[in-house]
Amino acid sequence: MSSNIVVGILAGMGPRSMISFLEKVIHYSHELYGAKNDSDYPNMLIYSLATPSYTVENIDHGSMKNCIQKGVESLKQAKVNYLAIPSNYAHTYYDFISSLIDVPVLNIVNETIKIMPKKYTFPALLATTPLIKTGYYQEELKKAAVTFFHDETLQNIVSELVISIKQTGLSTHSKNLWKSLYEYCEKNNCDSIISACTDLTPCLNNKIGEKSLFIMDSTDALALQCVKKYFEIDA
Repeated sequence: MSSNIVVGILAGMGPRSMISFLEKVIHYSHELYGAKNDSDYPNMLIYSLATPSYTVENIDHGSMKNCIQKGVESLKQAKVNYLAIPSNYAHTYYDFISSLIDVPVLNIVNETIKIMPKKYTFPALLATTPLIKTGYYQEELKKAAVTFFHDETLQNIVSELVISIKQTGLSTHSKNLWKSLYEYCEKNNCDSIISACTDLTPCLNNKIGEKSLFIMDSTDALALQCVKKYFEIDA
């Protein structure tokens, strides 16, 4: 199959998260739509942003918006058919991004919450400190009537883990932090985890302990919808 549809991907927030997203897009193209040959897979145009760090608490919103605008406008000029952004924090600028381009912009937060199985009633929310401080994710979870767990100790571990992954990848230190985080979720009677940080995706397959917590990965949710939309448009 050959298609004229092109997916615009605004990536690089952080740089390692783009790899996990692309792997999942390839996986779902094969598993759901039988892609085998190179020409069966989606056409993707990737713009990887070198953004200011958003794992720290004080963010230069002007610089962040300028970086995002530059990326979106480049993808717009390339005439992509829709936009996917594998970054949860970037979606706090969702309305701004949507105003810059006249094609659909997939929303990673909405897609994640939409496919979270209803049988899981007490997920832990894992996100960067800046995203937590905006209240964006918490508000969307409340709209969906989802009760979630989050506290300062959890946030401290998440922050340390994100920095470790950015700097060292899935190192021994990162794995130990993930183990501590997972066990802390278990200790607080969570039955699941919402990973609202695409940098955490490499950790999520490392199951720990006797209890297996269900993990809703935002990267996975976005990749799934990205692939579905591609093949629906091309049908």
